[in-house]
Amino acid sequence: MTCSTKKPKFSVMDKGVAYIRMPLAFAALLGACGANDAPAAKSRSPLADFLIQNVCVDEAGATTGEDPASCLRSRDLQSGEVPPFLLTDYDKAYGGTRYQAVTSVPTPEGRVRVSKHMGDDLAAEFDPASDGYDIIEQDGNYVSFIATYDQQCGEQRLSGAGSDDGWLLFPNRPLGEAGSRRQDMTVERIDARAACPSGERMSRVGGKQIVAYWEAPHTVSFESGKTLTTIVSEHHAHHDLSQSNNAIERFYFTREYGLSRWEAWIPKSRCIEERGQGDPLRMCDPDDPENFLRGRCAPDDGTAMRGGQQWIRIDCRDTTFHWPRP
Repeated sequence: MTCSTKKPKFSVMDKGVAYIRMPLAFAALLGACGANDAPAAKSRSPLADFLIQNVCVDEAGATTGEDPASCLRSRDLQSGEVPPFLLTDYDKAYGGTRYQAVTSVPTPEGRVRVSKHMGDDLAAEFDPASDGYDIIEQDGNYVSFIATYDQQCGEQRLSGAGSDDGWLLFPNRPLGEAGSRRQDMTVERIDARAACPSGERMSRVGGKQIVAYWEAPHTVSFESGKTLTTIVSEHHAHHDLSQSNNAIERFYFTREYGLSRWEAWIPKSRCIEERGQGDPLRMCDPDDPENFLRGRCAPDDGTAMRGGQQWIRIDCRDTTFHWPRP
């Protein structure tokens, strides 16, 4: 592929990534339309500061449009507040194009809604035809995704881990060390569309094949150049990382921004099998100068050895770029 200033069709690429994960019962790209049966407000998690984005305030307590990663005073965004800035990705290879804006905002019920705005106007109201969002619950033994929405499969509700937990992220307590838990998963598609790779209303993965893995808070350097204290959470489609038909998703949570980065990984052998050696996007080779991710994902950490095989990062969204609201 020859690089140009033409905006790439990332929506098509993302649908391809969703297709990769759907057979593994992952529920497609995370973005959620939220469960309708909202419970009464529940207690705040001790890790809520990593789930909810911050907003800067002046000496009088009024919000400002400054960057929470560098201002003198900040606090968690409150339910119903609209942040006076956007948090976006940034593609250096395509003229600094911004494809997505993310907000991590608490709801009146005590959950956290992670909205993902896409399209030409990233500051527009939520549009179900182009946008998506996740719903995070923060009560019980684990923090987890319990609902997701995307344009392909509509609303999906996630459960199966027990105690009303869905897609596990990390324990609901201060994290002093890394850990993991194998879990079951049930995906209920409330309004699946014809474009959804799975036509089933309900999918289940039993036998505790899926693994949630988390790391204790530590500093991470992001594409924006910022170094932030971060909780990293992974979901493995199967606990055996030597299997070629496998997938991993990584989520990065920071005190300043809430959900700050997402990545998708698959074994290189699977990538080559599904995309072929002649892939014009060079998706299976992060080091290739024509790899379509190079402008928004640093290539030097795009491969890893796990389970005795090489894994490739095939997508990422780093939304740690502060942008004044247009």
